[in-house]
Formats: sequence, C-alpha cells, structure tokens
Amino acid sequence: MVYKSEAAQMTDDIARNISISVALPDGGVIAISNCLIGDEDEIIPIYDHNHNIFRLDKNGNVLWQVQRDDKGAINWERIMAEVDKGDEGDPETIRHARKPFTTLYLLDSEGNDLTKTGKWVDGLTLYGLSVNYGGRYQIDIDTGIATNITESPTRDW
Repeated sequence: MVYKSEAAQMTDDIARNISISVALPDGGVIAISNCLIGDEDEIIPIYDHNHNIFRLDKNGNVLWQVQRDDKGAINWERIMAEVDKGDEGDPETIRHARKPFTTLYLLDSEGNDLTKTGKWVDGLTLYGLSVNYGGRYQIDIDTGIATNITESPTRDW
C-alpha cells in the first residue's frame, strides 16, 4: 500500500474535479471545477457552483476563487434570496440559479484563439463562459475577478 500525505490526497481530490485548466509559468494552474463532490456526485452549493474557477499554486493550494463582477447583468442578491426561501421561493428563479463557468479560453491581442495550447503567457487574455446563462467574462489572473463583458442580444426585428 502506498501512503499519501493529507496534502497529496487533497491535491489528488482537487485534480479529480478539474474539468479544464490553463497552465501558468510558475507551475500553478487556473482551473474549472466540475461542480460535483464526493463519490456520489453530489452537486455543490449554489454559491460555489457559480464560483467554480480557482487559481492553484504549484502545490495545489487555492490562491483565489473567482469573484463575478456582473455589472448589473445578473441580480445575484435576488436570485440567492429566492434560493434561501427554499420551497417558498420562485421556482423559475431557483431553476435558473445555477450558472457555472463551463469553459476557459485564451486570446492574444489580435484576437487569435490560443486555447489549445493550454498555457498562459504574458499578453494573453483569459475568458470564461457561463453557458447556462450565455455570459462571457474576462478574468484577471492575478485577482480572480471575472468581469461580465456579455453584449446584450440584439434583434433585427
């Protein structure tokens, strides 16, 4: 039997839940959690579900958990108030309360997609998508602030 330290086991558990990651020059990563915990695939709480991007150092320690700046695009206070009401809350609001990030992508200053490299280099911009909502966010890799830059849909009619 191979013994693993608690820290090594925790790093393994974190890695098991990473669905997409971007490697950083310092050996760390920015990663999306798959929003499931445990062997039973229990869904994590809504707050964590909606803040599922993390920056980990080279040892697997969490440096930040993403914070959303929605600039009025999503009223999280109203959504979470309905969620807190449980069965008494607005079912439609509660149903749409889970808006996790589902992908990360990298663009250079000319708009070229460098996501397939999976590696961060200076001059790139990191974006996250929240597909359930259709939201597009620009992520600051130093602070973990994800700024909603989604353009409002327009219609020709």
